[in-house]
Amino acid sequence: MITWLRASHCAVPDSYPCLMLLDTGDHYIGVYQPTMPVIAWTVINRPEWMMIKVGRGAGKAVGERHPKTTISDADCEELRTMYDTGHFTYQSLAEKYECSKSTIRDIIKLRTRFSERLRK
Repeated sequence: MITWLRASHCAVPDSYPCLMLLDTGDHYIGVYQPTMPVIAWTVINRPEWMMIKVGRGAGKAVGERHPKTTISDADCEELRTMYDTGHFTYQSLAEKYECSKSTIRDIIKLRTRFSERLRK
């Protein structure tokens, strides 16, 4: 089943190929050009993080699937374990993982990147 997005409601992306329905009734596969009379469009070969989800957290890419992620889920678990030993500070972990101290704090305090045991 194809989920069509109306061009009048959602701008047609011009950075990757789409399947477009033109006002003539024809279909066109390719990159959008501003001169094209597009009625509706859909993405071809969507990455997993763009897929429509159902259920809890629907529509949100989380963890490693999020396109802006810099720390893997395994690294988050390792980071929490290291902090629990008492030998590491937020600052030392931030330097090791090359991110901000507030990111480390949020991961450790489970504000972001919830551990798998809390997702179940």
